Amino acid sequence: MLPDNHYGDSTDDGTELAERIERLCRAFDRGDLYEVLAAADAEEQFETALTEIRAGAFDPARIRGALDALDDQLLLVGVHGFTRANRSFRLLPPGPGSEQVWVCPLRMCVRAESQPSAKSRCAVGGRGLEPVTVPG
Repeated sequence: MLPDNHYGDSTDDGTELAERIERLCRAFDRGDLYEVLAAADAEEQFETALTEIRAGAFDPARIRGALDALDDQLLLVGVHGFTRANRSFRLLPPGPGSEQVWVCPLRMCVRAESQPSAKSRCAVGGRGLEPVTVPG
């Protein structure tokens, strides 16, 4: 089991929000995001979302509202569901013992990588992913 995020639960609402934050972080790291934001006049909504996440706010409603406002603004230029998470999963490899994975250093999203690359970093938090051990 992965460590709890700041919402401390795995309810559908908490998980969905953490997935949205992960999606925002990955998009932020791609480099072309500011062009899309500028085209949609969504820079303010993006900065608001970043501020809420970086502050470690424990008010999921505020973060969700900031992400909803960003999605709504981007929808005006045809970007659908920008922070809406894809519902997919990948099982951890089977085997005895434990596995080491690298996770979001802010504990605000569900990002986990079993084999991080040099580019594996939290763009929102501005730091690398952190290793954790997952019992097998």
